[in-house]
Amino acid sequence: MRVTNNPLMPENPNKLSQFWQELKRRKVIRVISVYAAAAFVILELVDIVSPSLRLPEWTMNFIIVLLCVGFIITVIVSWIYDIHPEGGIVKTEPAHKVKEEETPKSSHSWKVASYISFVVILVMVCVLLYPKIFKPDRFKELRNDQGMITVAVLPFNNLTGDSSLYHWQNGISELLINGLAQSDELAVSSSHVVQDVLTGTKQVYSASLSPEIARRTASKISASIHITGNYIGSVNNVSIVLNLVSTENGELIWTTRVDGDLGTNYLLMIDRLSDTVRNYLEIKALEDKVETDLSNAFPKSADAYRHYIDGLNAIVDDNYETAIESLEMAYEIDSTFTFAAFYLAFAYVFDGQFNEEMINWTRRAHELKNNLPPAYRPWIEMWYACFISKDIEDIRRFCDLMFKAAIHSRFLWFDLAVTYKAFLGDYNKSILAFEKVGALNQKWDDDWRYTRFYHEYSWTLLVVDRPEEAYRIAEKGLQIDPGNGWSILYQCSSNVMLGDSIAVEEHLSDLRAVFEKNNASESDRERYTGLMYLFAKDTLMAEKHYRQAYKLDPENLNRITILARLLIESESNVEEGLALSEKGLNLFPDDWQLLKWKGLAFHKLGKHEEALTILNKADEMTIGYDRLLAGYLQEVEQAISSQDN
Repeated sequence: MRVTNNPLMPENPNKLSQFWQELKRRKVIRVISVYAAAAFVILELVDIVSPSLRLPEWTMNFIIVLLCVGFIITVIVSWIYDIHPEGGIVKTEPAHKVKEEETPKSSHSWKVASYISFVVILVMVCVLLYPKIFKPDRFKELRNDQGMITVAVLPFNNLTGDSSLYHWQNGISELLINGLAQSDELAVSSSHVVQDVLTGTKQVYSASLSPEIARRTASKISASIHITGNYIGSVNNVSIVLNLVSTENGELIWTTRVDGDLGTNYLLMIDRLSDTVRNYLEIKALEDKVETDLSNAFPKSADAYRHYIDGLNAIVDDNYETAIESLEMAYEIDSTFTFAAFYLAFAYVFDGQFNEEMINWTRRAHELKNNLPPAYRPWIEMWYACFISKDIEDIRRFCDLMFKAAIHSRFLWFDLAVTYKAFLGDYNKSILAFEKVGALNQKWDDDWRYTRFYHEYSWTLLVVDRPEEAYRIAEKGLQIDPGNGWSILYQCSSNVMLGDSIAVEEHLSDLRAVFEKNNASESDRERYTGLMYLFAKDTLMAEKHYRQAYKLDPENLNRITILARLLIESESNVEEGLALSEKGLNLFPDDWQLLKWKGLAFHKLGKHEEALTILNKADEMTIGYDRLLAGYLQEVEQAISSQDN
């Protein structure tokens, strides 16, 4: 094998050593060391004196650029030229021209001067580094590890022009610190710590504190956010402007203002300011601690936000009674809290309570919709259209607006999917919305714990004959909530559609175990088994079990309704379904669902005029838009029109 030389490697391994010796001979290493030390001293001096001299904020960056350019020039010059001890600047001779015996010897005095210069520079560096190296870190305890927001309140700037009001520079900040320190969500630096940093670094202020000084001060005490501000006017008519600033980049996060009288009502002014800031910061701290679905709420009160979080967590746990209690507390604290009112309506609906309370909360949320950012308002409008105005075109329009807005909220996408399915019958759009929830689960690496999502998703997939996917989603739901009866039921339905009798029997066994665990009655067992077959579109088996459920509990409204509906919709026995509807209405005359099935029965029996009267009455009694009822009314009107023609 022939070995060739690598052109990228030096031919002589000693060349690197020779280059190092040449750097030393030309005193480049010594120059670099002295230059680096001097540059450090210059940067520290500029950092100290720039606030006092009110130098522009870009001064430090400009000095750094100059020092970098100067470093390159210094290295080049030190390579080419040398300063002799005897005096004079001469060009350095190449190494091959210089013999050892001809190398000039440095004088003793030159060496002493060099050593003294080096020692002086070293001492200056140590003096400047002393506070950083040897002085204990008094602000270490302010670096929070519990997720709390760390806050520094800086002295306020006096812009009144009245020197007698200078004492309010520290007075306002001191009162704010006392107010904010009462929060369990905030870690607030004490005023003496702030003053210690300001004076310890020689950053003295008079009438005002520059943004750069404020940011550096907050950074030194590890405050993630700092508060600055100013006051202007006269003692009896003053405006206090407060700015919330990010310490990391100096960007303004939020600002607020209060007006009042510092002479007689200063406590009232500062309390208002403190409460406003504390609420804002506590809400931000809580947002960082909760999952993304709960963070975008837009309340005015941190206490209301806490109850709101409890309410939504209860919804996720399918505990709607607790959810309603918590959300009502949130609304009592903050009656402008739009999402507190909205999720109260949400909780009533998904708990199956279609009543006046649900309608009232929907109306209230609609009244408060302008408190939300524009992107969220179509969500409130959609609910108003679904349950109050019953305008199908508005429902469709607002659904499409929400779909295009693509807001990152699993609750929103879930509700949108259910609306497409239940109100519009658009199952393809519904599945796309459900898939958005799955995409957010992957993005946040956090499977949603709301089991209702997996149930509604599985049901929709069965409607469009996609049992394999329905089984997979139901399985995901069982991972979230092992042993959940609805998830097992959907898996059973999927296997029925797939014709897998062995798997059906296995899951029916699991379903029976759930019945045993919950002490379900025989009538309930038959009802849920019939529902499982109905989801699988096996109406014959569904009817068999529904009949048995009705036989076991013939006065039960649910047993009457589900059997009547199946018999009428499937047209297996419309007359029997009509008789069941009339029986149910004798027992429960205000039930609009039974009235709807009775009207449909008359329509299928060719009694269209009677059907129209009954269906219109059902429509008047219905809470919200009913897609099936609207479709039946349209069919009946067309049938009557055809008869007339």
